[in-house]
Parts: sequence; C-alpha cells; structure tokens
Amino acid sequence: MKIDWSGVNKKNVLRGSIAGLVAILLAVGFAYAWSGYRALVYENQVTREGVEALQVSLKEARDKLANARAENAHLTGQNEDLSTSLRSEQQKTGELQYSIQQQINQISGTVGVLDKLSKTDSELLAKYSKVYFLNENYAPPSVLNIDSKYSSDPKKTQQILVQVLPFLNRMLQDASAQGMELKVVSAYRSFADQAAVKTGYKITYGSGANRFSADQGYSEHQLGTTVDLLNASSTVLTTKFESTSAYKWLNENAYKYGFVLSYPKNNSYYIFEPWHWRFVGVALATDLHNQGKYFYEMSQRDIDNYLVKIFD
Repeated sequence: MKIDWSGVNKKNVLRGSIAGLVAILLAVGFAYAWSGYRALVYENQVTREGVEALQVSLKEARDKLANARAENAHLTGQNEDLSTSLRSEQQKTGELQYSIQQQINQISGTVGVLDKLSKTDSELLAKYSKVYFLNENYAPPSVLNIDSKYSSDPKKTQQILVQVLPFLNRMLQDASAQGMELKVVSAYRSFADQAAVKTGYKITYGSGANRFSADQGYSEHQLGTTVDLLNASSTVLTTKFESTSAYKWLNENAYKYGFVLSYPKNNSYYIFEPWHWRFVGVALATDLHNQGKYFYEMSQRDIDNYLVKIFD
C-alpha cells in the first residue's frame, strides 16, 4: 500500500521527529547519567569503606607501635638495670679477686719470711756480752778468709761469716778509695780461741781484764760477724784510735755497710772500744745510726724483727 504524503504537513512531521529524537536522546542521556551516578555512588561507598579500613589499619598500626615503644622502653629499663647490676657484680668480683690476691700475696710473703728465717742463724742478732751465752759447740755455718791485704798481720789468717764478707770487702774498699787504710786485727774467734785470749789478758791484767775482754761464750767474735779494726799505722788496740781519721770515717759510714760500734762511750758492758765493729745488717745499722742509739740499748724483741733482712 502506498502512502500519500501530500496532505501531511512536512514541518509538523519534522518537528515531531526532532522532538522524538530529543526525547530519545534525553532518555538515553538520563539513563547514562543515572548509571554513572550509581557507579559514582558505588565508588564513593567503596572509597569510604577503603578509607575507613585504612583508618582502622592505621589505628591498629599506631597502637602496635605505641605498644612496641612501651615494651621497648620497659626492656631498655630492664637492660639498664641489668647492666647496672652486672657492673656492680663485676666490681664486687674484682674487689674480691684483689682481696684474695692480697691474701695470697700476704700468705706467700709470710711463708717466704718464715722460710727465710728458718735458714738464718737466730744467734746472729742476739745480745751477748754478759747477756746470752754461746757454748763451746757453736760455730758459724760457714766462714771465708779475709783478703790478707786487709789484715794487720798478713801471715795471720782472718775469717768472717761468708754472707758478711761482701759487706766487709765493700767497706774496706770504699775506705781505701777515700784514703782510709783500715786493717783487720781480729775477726772470727772460736770458743777455744776466746778462752785463750781471755786467759792471756787475765795473766796480764788480772780481774781488770773483764772490763775489756769477754769470757768465752760471751764474745761477739764467736758469731763470725765481728771485726776489730785499726788504721794501717797502728798495731795495738787502744782508745787512741778514736782520734784518727779512720775512726771518724767508720763512725760516719760503717752503718751503710751494716756495721755498728758495739761498745761506745759510757756503755754498760765494757770500756769504750772504738775498734770493735759488729755486723747487724744495713737496715738495723741505719736505724741505729739515724736514732743515735747503739745496739745494746734496743730490746731483744725489737732487734729480732731485723733478723729476716740482716743480709739484704
């Protein structure tokens, strides 16, 4: 069938077509916009949920961080306490070790002293001269000959305790280097030798011999530590030796070598004997010299304290 468009108003038809097209376009645009809106709303919802989820995660992370910091601070405090305790214990341990070492050293020193004393003749610093007695069986453990060049009589053998000889040699050598030629008139004398000497003096001087000569058993010469000294120009033991430069030198220097004057002026035992010098060790001789005392003024107990270092 053929349509007749002759009676139709073409403008109206065009308008209607355009209006329909616009309506369609509007409908399509609305549908698209609505779809986009819904998508946007969905996206916003998803975004909010994501943000909320992130916020929750962030809060949890912050809480964990805060807890971790708190725990770390607690552990740090504990570590500091432990470090302090450790240092304190280390110090205590160090002090204990030092104390123990000191005790060990003290014990070792005591043992050493006792061992040294056990090997030292206890008679060497005893007071004789009418106080203590040496019997006829006593003799020094070992004596050596004094160089004959130091003897007042080169043909006569003079002996002295082996440990004392180096001190005597140094003293005589130093004296000689300073122009003092000291000679040994007498040194070690046995019990029998002393008896013979005393008998001779008694024959000559009678009871007066007791003023300058010891009986056998009471002589310091029997110890092997004592020498009678004179200068080279003298041959007889006399108090005139006091006026010589040799005596002055001895009085000022003998203590440095461990020798002391046994019987100074006004002593309670014998007459003044400037020639009679006994070895008592450098320590004791120095203390006696510095204090202006002589050997027999000290108590035996105080003297005995020097025995362990008599040959030092």
